[in-house]
Amino acid sequence: MEPPRFYTDVFIRSDRYIGGSSKQEILRAAQSAPSRLVEFEGMEGLFEPILDRHELVRDRLLEIVNPRWIPEPPAEPVIAVHVRLGDFSKPKSAKDLDAKNGNVNFRMPIEWYMHAVRLLRTASGGKLQAKVYSDGPDSELAGLLSMQGVSRAPRQAPMKDLIALSQASALVASGSTFSMWASYLGRMPVVWHPGQLRQRLYLDHPELEAEVGQDSRLPETMAEAVARLSTGVN
Repeated sequence: MEPPRFYTDVFIRSDRYIGGSSKQEILRAAQSAPSRLVEFEGMEGLFEPILDRHELVRDRLLEIVNPRWIPEPPAEPVIAVHVRLGDFSKPKSAKDLDAKNGNVNFRMPIEWYMHAVRLLRTASGGKLQAKVYSDGPDSELAGLLSMQGVSRAPRQAPMKDLIALSQASALVASGSTFSMWASYLGRMPVVWHPGQLRQRLYLDHPELEAEVGQDSRLPETMAEAVARLSTGVN
């Protein structure tokens, strides 16, 4: 079971935004003029309305997050591995892992995560360390954590995890919207399990997003981008 998420001290006030009694007055006025009020609800379209606003969204998010939940960027390039287990179901067949059929919130095989890490580390010349972020116990991550150069991130607040994931140089995604947010904010090379790339987020660099099977290789363009990470070349 995924631990409960609390957001009571995640955000701080910003002079840029309206709050308190002024906010209530504006909301009351907007009820008589609905065209002035934009309501965000649900996940229809996912990131479609903000695909080209990633820099603005990231800047505004970091502006209102409590500094205690903003981690220091890693000193060296690192692979972030997001393994969602707690509230995700175990797939009964390969069909369960195809989000294109409307199937979401299923666990990816640990063996697939291991394969993805190997591919990224090989592309980097074996130099990149990998950090695992997960809500699952070590026992369920044993194969992944036993790999050379792979360690587990300490358990911390979800917002801190999200920002840490977004700071990585490459990402192995879980198939959750949490991974999508890390990808959207971070703009790094991202590996998805086949059928789990629900929406392409990089309009300008589609080669940095790829679905890679357990018996497949990285696309050449992504491998080249990962290779540049270990040399410090952009």
